[in-house]
Amino acid sequence: MSGTSPQHPALRHGTTVPTAYHTIGGRHSDGTPISLGPWTFETPQVRDVVEAYLDGDVLNACAGRTRLSHPSVHRNDLDERRHADTHHDVRDLDDYLPPESFDVVVFDPPFDADQAAEHYDGRTVGRGPSGGIWTARKALARLTRPGGRVLSVGWNSVGLSHRDGFEREAVHLFQRPQKPDVFLTVDYRGQTTLGREVGVDGE
Repeated sequence: MSGTSPQHPALRHGTTVPTAYHTIGGRHSDGTPISLGPWTFETPQVRDVVEAYLDGDVLNACAGRTRLSHPSVHRNDLDERRHADTHHDVRDLDDYLPPESFDVVVFDPPFDADQAAEHYDGRTVGRGPSGGIWTARKALARLTRPGGRVLSVGWNSVGLSHRDGFEREAVHLFQRPQKPDVFLTVDYRGQTTLGREVGVDGE
């Protein structure tokens, strides 16, 4: 039985982008098992991929407790107990930071209510067609320079789209034994100017 090749006719029904699969596993240097938990970038397989994309001025929009290895990272986290440069709601970041001020934006919000309860006292960005995650994505799009990238981590591959002036550059799937895959989408902003009215919610 032949496998699906890049030339397979079925691929005409979708958009083809580079996709990489990464298996989560192994052990840390102290011997503890490696897993993908609430602090995403403590997982070396994820961290290595994300840090490979970091360039220029970087915004870590939901920084948490893990520091990314890059000389110029602006850390934002809603929790004022976290060591960060700013403590704003990610949905409002474009009200506080200059437009088009970052070459790379990392967006790793709590994936679900359990993570939000553990790290942000139950506060979430909100999901669904009218949820706050769409507001957050629009804010981050405005903060990204032309030629820049937005890296989004979550349960799906939605990310940003051409309606925001972005093109899908790559998708990374992190496979976990007996648990759902985690997606990392990489979206590239073309050399265009975004208006305040442009968004991903179809308005």
